[in-house]
Amino acid sequence: MKSLFEEKVRKNLEEAGLLSFEAGVLACDVSSTHPVGLAVSGGADSMSLLLSMEKILGKENVRVITVDHGIRSEKESGGDADFVSEECGKRNIVCHVHRIPQGFIESEARKNGLSIEEVARKLRYEAFDKFIEQDSLCALCTAHTLNDQSETLLMRFLTGSGAEGAFGIASRRGKIIRPLLNVSREEIEAYLVENGAGWRTDSTNSDNSFFRNRVRNVLVPILNENFPAWRQNVLSGGEKSYYDNLFFNELLEKENLSAEGSAVSVPLVDFYSKPMALRRRIVLKAVNLLGFGSRFPFKIISQICQINLSQKKSCAWSFKDIKVFTDEKSITFRREKESKIGENRGFAYIFEEKNGVLPEQKIIGRLTFSFFDGYVLAASEENPACNKKISARLPLCIRSPEAGDKIRGGDGKYKKIGDIFSDWKVELSDRTLIPVVQELDSSMEIKALLGNCLGYDDWIVRASAL
Repeated sequence: MKSLFEEKVRKNLEEAGLLSFEAGVLACDVSSTHPVGLAVSGGADSMSLLLSMEKILGKENVRVITVDHGIRSEKESGGDADFVSEECGKRNIVCHVHRIPQGFIESEARKNGLSIEEVARKLRYEAFDKFIEQDSLCALCTAHTLNDQSETLLMRFLTGSGAEGAFGIASRRGKIIRPLLNVSREEIEAYLVENGAGWRTDSTNSDNSFFRNRVRNVLVPILNENFPAWRQNVLSGGEKSYYDNLFFNELLEKENLSAEGSAVSVPLVDFYSKPMALRRRIVLKAVNLLGFGSRFPFKIISQICQINLSQKKSCAWSFKDIKVFTDEKSITFRREKESKIGENRGFAYIFEEKNGVLPEQKIIGRLTFSFFDGYVLAASEENPACNKKISARLPLCIRSPEAGDKIRGGDGKYKKIGDIFSDWKVELSDRTLIPVVQELDSSMEIKALLGNCLGYDDWIVRASAL
């Protein structure tokens, strides 16, 4: 009797373009010399992937990688990797164990102002890429499920994702394939119980300091209780966004944008005659054509897309080494030598009154800092949106952020600056370039975090309007 679970996985592999079956026989390039990789953590999802793929492809055509992130205790984290290795040994399946030293991920997160989740994912996928290359894999399957998809859609909604990300996790990205993406966690556990297979439970799944866990453990139960159809509705919305995005991408292809040297120019009237959704995509495509691979801030995109042409004056914006400006005929995107704040890895300037005299104004990167009685004025000639008035007393320090920095919010509670950067989606390369304004009295309180000079947000404590 055929397993409905395995038939579902088999169909997903065919739709992803990995497999072709003729008369029940595997008819594609998958072989013992070009096997399929499986990312297996030991949890229920990945163990169902291991079990079903072994039955569908045969043990000789699969290879397993398991990653010990070293985040939990050595006994628990290493125990998961050992469990996967032992299960593969029972099945005569080749298993590669990739171990990350204990504490390394936390150290990298603190050093670079990233979340543990971000660093863990980066290192995990680096290990996957290396595994694909070294073992000549035709693909690598991960165990993302229907539940993961709905949670990801919620997370992207909560972080302001556009239609490009609102359709969630792709079923295939290059050689990464996700054959369980339409399979629920309930189906997975039922399949494992039916086959007498065990699995491990990750204790960090209950740690709500992780964003996904807060969504899974706090938000999802509320939605389940009060909005029973939420999951299907969210998934349907994601599918609609996917097709909407395909439509706009087709329109974008007709724009025939091209880079001439280090610039992309678009006729001004033509650009502003387009729908807003298409204008936004034209901006993103223009900067990508210039080789800019980082996130371009929506705040600046919105400003570019909404200028008033009747004002008959030129406008200019900048982010990192991208300059955008208008003249009477065109809007031009140009890539120039990047202007950075401070040194490559950080900066610090201390200011204090001397003999009752306030310090002279100081230019730090793109901002000019001036000092008045009880506040600091951070101003930018090239981008008036950066001009900010900050309540801060001398002596004070204007510096790059450091690990462990916290800043007070409107509710009086403190938040880690690293978490704020994650919320703002600040690129790793930008984090040491954003000025922190800190008083040097007994409180050593941080009064401002000025991301606007690089196109991100600001966080200002007790700031008054200019």
